[in-house]
Amino acid sequence: MNENTFFKIIPFSKFETWDVKQYFKTEIISLYKVEKLEQHIYDEKIKKELKENEKYGILEISNETGLFDAYEKFGKDLKKVYKIVEDNCIAYNPYRINDFAVGIKTTENKFSLIDSKYIVIRCKETILPEYLYIIMKSRFFNKMLSENQTGITIRLSFEILKNIKIPIPPIDVQKQIIEYIMKQIDMIKKLNIKIEEERVNIEKYIGKKVGITENFEEKNSSILRIEKFSNILKWDVWNKEDRYLLKNNDLLNVGKMLEDMKNCKSEIEQIKQIVNDELEKRILS
Repeated sequence: MNENTFFKIIPFSKFETWDVKQYFKTEIISLYKVEKLEQHIYDEKIKKELKENEKYGILEISNETGLFDAYEKFGKDLKKVYKIVEDNCIAYNPYRINDFAVGIKTTENKFSLIDSKYIVIRCKETILPEYLYIIMKSRFFNKMLSENQTGITIRLSFEILKNIKIPIPPIDVQKQIIEYIMKQIDMIKKLNIKIEEERVNIEKYIGKKVGITENFEEKNSSILRIEKFSNILKWDVWNKEDRYLLKNNDLLNVGKMLEDMKNCKSEIEQIKQIVNDELEKRILS
């Protein structure tokens, strides 16, 4: 019997949602076994009821920094129930997963409570939380997430997450991937610092070459200052033009420095692309 027919018969017992696109998902071919996450993670639902007169530290998640200590408030100013996030657990916002709103709880976090709207998961011994975190922030995970959605709004509930299949390398390979990604992230951070330093240097260089220096000398130290009407450019008590003195108009090499800064930013984007490509190469064939 030819299996490549137009129609495909699906047993009712295999229906997870009434959505035809789930049967046309991208097939993942990897050097390692590809398994559903439900075999490797738990849904942590430990909750804590707050007391009105006690102070609590609350965690939040951003797409830039991940999980961070956000604020402290008394129980009377907070919701009654919060989820507990223990070390090495992953928490994410199910409505902002496309913005990479996901983070790992580490010993650096002093607080351990998070809004109950967040999903908190714990990894089993077969998968490292850092590896799963990297996967959840990768491009191909977003593609799989999109294929597992049934509506317009992308929402990553635990029920959807546990049915997503990802490559599960041996632990030693997961550690290699984590180490490589961390080195690349450190490199990107250093380049970003370098860009900021060059931006400041460019501003100083332009001021020097154009001959603009800040003039903080007071022409008149009295509180009241008489100015000719013909010299007034606008009705503003602070005339910014008085703060600068023009010495010359030499603009040589400014364009080159701006172009170098642009190229530096381009190199960072290339490195980010290489990191993503290398991740996919290491876990997918």
